[in-house]
Amino acid sequence: MLTRPALAGISFSVAWIIGLVVVSATTDVTSSGVQVIAAYRGQAFAGVLQYLFTEGLPPVALLIVVGALAHRMRTYGHPRTAAVAWGAALVGCIVSFVQFVLGVLLVAVAVPAQNVASSGALSDAVTRLDGVKMLLFGVMSVGAFIYLRSQRRQLWLLVVSVLLAVTIVVSGLGYLLTVPALADAAYASLPLLLVWVTGFGIVLGRRAH
Repeated sequence: MLTRPALAGISFSVAWIIGLVVVSATTDVTSSGVQVIAAYRGQAFAGVLQYLFTEGLPPVALLIVVGALAHRMRTYGHPRTAAVAWGAALVGCIVSFVQFVLGVLLVAVAVPAQNVASSGALSDAVTRLDGVKMLLFGVMSVGAFIYLRSQRRQLWLLVVSVLLAVTIVVSGLGYLLTVPALADAAYASLPLLLVWVTGFGIVLGRRAH
């Protein structure tokens, strides 16, 4: 039977995969209001589902996994690292929920109304908040690295934590500053985040069991 951390870790990746395939709309960090409307026109319901599965549901799963990780850190004498990792994850997840609300307003209200100004502003806000969230998740992954290095175990998760920290900070800066060349690092940071959350969920769940 899957434990709660393991189930949460797997659910995180499943939700993201669903969110990525549920709608065909594609935008980038520099998309204008006109481009956003063109991308999501006629796809309000699918757009809402996309934001639900990428920004609304994953934070719940992430907090379960990082909560278990923070508990493990405290148990093994890393209370400060646990507090930083948990705090960064919590704030990042709050940011994600804000993105979900703004995203729903974008695809369900602004786009159907053909409101170019609102569509552009909402899209820009979601993009820049994505950058903030990524930087916070970078702090979270550094905390995991510090803990794993001291324990000298789960080498593969230590490597994933390092790679995630580097790529997600780069992509975060790209989204925050709307620099496409940096934002493209998300093609690496997102898969690494899925592996990181799912991997920790399974490992922590197995040990808890």
